[in-house]
Amino acid sequence: MIAQSFLKLFPPPEFLLMDHAGLEISDDAIRCLSYKDSFGDRKVRDFMSVDLPKGLLIGGDTVNMDALRSELRKFKEKARLSYVKVSIPEEKAYLFQTNVPLSDMGSIHQNIESKLEENIPLLARDAVFNFDLFPATGTDEIRASVSVVPRTYIEKMLDLLHSVGLRPIAFEIVPRSLGQVLSKAHDNKTVMTVHVMDQKIGIYIVSSGVVIFASTASKDPMGPSATPRTSVEDTIAKEITRVYQYWISRSDSVAIQDILLVGQGAETYESGVRDAIAGLSLNIVIPDIWQNIYNKGGDPKGNVLPPISKEESLAYAVVAGLALS
Repeated sequence: MIAQSFLKLFPPPEFLLMDHAGLEISDDAIRCLSYKDSFGDRKVRDFMSVDLPKGLLIGGDTVNMDALRSELRKFKEKARLSYVKVSIPEEKAYLFQTNVPLSDMGSIHQNIESKLEENIPLLARDAVFNFDLFPATGTDEIRASVSVVPRTYIEKMLDLLHSVGLRPIAFEIVPRSLGQVLSKAHDNKTVMTVHVMDQKIGIYIVSSGVVIFASTASKDPMGPSATPRTSVEDTIAKEITRVYQYWISRSDSVAIQDILLVGQGAETYESGVRDAIAGLSLNIVIPDIWQNIYNKGGDPKGNVLPPISKEESLAYAVVAGLALS
């Protein structure tokens, strides 16, 4: 996210022309991925993942800045990174929707900026935001989904990245990064993306490629209400059910057509989650994260497949989206 407002601070041509990698700094790991383009085909060029010691980051909050900086510097040097597009955990973002007059992008941006303080607990001057527009409906208004991050968080991340020699070109919230890589062009479905991480589960609802809802919960099955038999699959299923029931209770909700299961260990949990939510009659899909990237597909036509197994690729879904131009 943040691209439009962030780039107001820097000359766009220099940054937009630079090759960049997607960089995810999560509570459990640092990951990166970059592409190379050749004659209209995009292929994975480099990728790397390193686990972080537990407790350096919690929900995007830095607990030990010196240790995190040291880990990030080592990662940057090993991966030979320079320009990066960086993820922002959903816990650090506010998300809301609003209708704005259909106009040029500059006017839409100003209109949304004027509505920030009535929708989020921040002053407009203390916020950095980006927005996505839903397909036009033929009226004189258009609906926007707005992502907002405190400016102090962006400044803190900039200080961290610059201190290890990284050059950020933009920031983007995790749900939006996943939406970019998982949504097929002109796909009008409404889907629930379930993002499995080491310590937590993110659940995002995306409609027509636009993120409209985000929720995060602990993945730890041994909470106060857990029983010894509680499994990660049961925890995931419980969160899916909770969000689904909330979603269908809304007067403005649209029907969820698929559940996309991505992230660390997603394939391992698929069968158990499918059984646990059978009563909801929702279709679970393990997506191909390269569907918007490898234009010509794989093997049958003699094309080169991505150098990452499908199971491993599910953990790289966020950076795969970030690395897209």
